[in-house]
Amino acid sequence: MNIFLQHSCVGTRAGLRLLLGEWQHHNQICKVIESGNRPPTGEVLRYLKIDLFILELHANARNLSELLRFFVDELHRFSPKSKVIIMVPKYLTAPLITYFSRVKNVYAVLDNAAPLDTVRSHLMACLQCSDNMASSSSLASPLSPQELNVLDSLLKGVSALDIAKKRRVHYKTVSSQKRSALHKLGLPSLNFLLKKPDSKMRPFS
Repeated sequence: MNIFLQHSCVGTRAGLRLLLGEWQHHNQICKVIESGNRPPTGEVLRYLKIDLFILELHANARNLSELLRFFVDELHRFSPKSKVIIMVPKYLTAPLITYFSRVKNVYAVLDNAAPLDTVRSHLMACLQCSDNMASSSSLASPLSPQELNVLDSLLKGVSALDIAKKRRVHYKTVSSQKRSALHKLGLPSLNFLLKKPDSKMRPFS
């Protein structure tokens, strides 16, 4: 079993490594690949068979865009049967937690500050479970590539008008794709994503 572990907090990565070590005493884990900053790209996934991704989501524009793009562009192309656990901070908005908990392949959405026993329980259950899919009726609607590109550009500070000019489409097309993306994510606007959170990240205890 190959596991990809991505989290910016060194303490959280160390804690997860310890939990994975407990599993490894009784089962075979071939490799744990670590990254501190971003989800894996297609270039990585093309050469590695990953069974479980443990990925961080925090409320900033770059991280959200990268995680959404991972699900839209990379996961179902290179690792369609892999399971995903997403680690989130307490300050993350509830609609985003709800959205990602309903994304295909996501087994669990866990609080960064959750007690160690809670994280252990979910992680072990995920490793032992052969079925990682939610029922089709409860799955979240995925963002289209066009919606993702518009959202990504807006989060980078590009105006809707400039996006329309660059793509040579009508301004209303861009506005419609923005509204559709926000609706799928359960968000009324992008404003809160552009704010810096006051909370400081800490590893689970």
